[in-house]
Amino acid sequence: MLAVLELAFRLVVFPDWRIVSQVRFETHPIYNTFQKPNLQVRRYNPPNYDVINRTNSQGFRDREEGFRDDLNSLWISGMSNSYGGFVEDSETFAQVLQDKYGYRNALLASEGHVLSNQVSVMRHLHYQGYRPSLVVLELTLNNVLRGYADGRDALKKPFFVPETGSVVGSERALEGLLRRMETLWTRLLSIDFIGVKLRLIKNSAFYAWVKVGINANPRLRNYTLQAGLRADPALSDSIPIEMLSSKPNAERDRLIGELADYTAQIDGWVHTTLKADFAVVLLPSKHQMNPDWFARYVASRGHDGAGLDAAAPYRLLKAALEHRGVPVLGMADPVRNAKRFLNFPDDGHINAVGHALIAEKLAAWLKTRFKREPDIGP
Repeated sequence: MLAVLELAFRLVVFPDWRIVSQVRFETHPIYNTFQKPNLQVRRYNPPNYDVINRTNSQGFRDREEGFRDDLNSLWISGMSNSYGGFVEDSETFAQVLQDKYGYRNALLASEGHVLSNQVSVMRHLHYQGYRPSLVVLELTLNNVLRGYADGRDALKKPFFVPETGSVVGSERALEGLLRRMETLWTRLLSIDFIGVKLRLIKNSAFYAWVKVGINANPRLRNYTLQAGLRADPALSDSIPIEMLSSKPNAERDRLIGELADYTAQIDGWVHTTLKADFAVVLLPSKHQMNPDWFARYVASRGHDGAGLDAAAPYRLLKAALEHRGVPVLGMADPVRNAKRFLNFPDDGHINAVGHALIAEKLAAWLKTRFKREPDIGP
């Protein structure tokens, strides 16, 4: 009976089940993990997105022909919101900045990266001989508050690139493989059965439909959310609730200080080593962007919201960066003034409307703050 049910879902109910679990990453000897080169993968999760993501032969989400020229212009560095994994290639703010506003750029971002990974990408490209004129780093308050002592120490040391086939390179590849095996083993043994879920999502059309395909039915989608049968993106604690206090918080202030110091150190490295300008695009957290999400999050933690401010980390980080002389394009005001929903219904990442807004504000800021004119004609 189970076999017949599974076959029916594979052939009739949810023939797209395989696209839910496509592998997009590979172990990289320098970047830790990175997108697979020459990738063409469908990202599917109704009603959130149904798009195709592509990478070039180096694994960057950018074009193949002309990419070397792009690497000698403007660099867009960042994590998942810069990569834009849930929008079309033409909809990332980097691509809109180039196609609509004429600012040639190379997109360096990767999903799953933290800031130190992106610094490794920049250092490697410099090692390969590329020289940008400006580096724009996107920071989103969803995932950047963490310790950066290791990253700051690494940036002080000479950059090391293992030779192909070298012992060191082999050791790093082995270390990466062992880490992935350890993670997989941990998941398989975890009490929340994450390992079992991973096996099911890769091998069962019925489970993939329950996991993703059910969202295509509005009634089932609303019921599963209200019944707590699927995750509500508003309830995840991208920033712990205690760090949202309107009063001073020692741990929050320490992490913001470390992040600001590390970013200022990157700024100094870009100026002295790359001989380029540096700037930050600062995006508010999903809770700051969506007051209704913040209200649900606070209620789920049994808090009445008194003394909490979703915007506190953003304001403190922006002030800390500016105090250190780092140019910052803050997106909180444009996001608030847009009065539109800029995330996905079930995901805290920026949607295509949000990407278009970032590109618009960044293009205007490049003109006023850096006196830069478009370098691609209409």
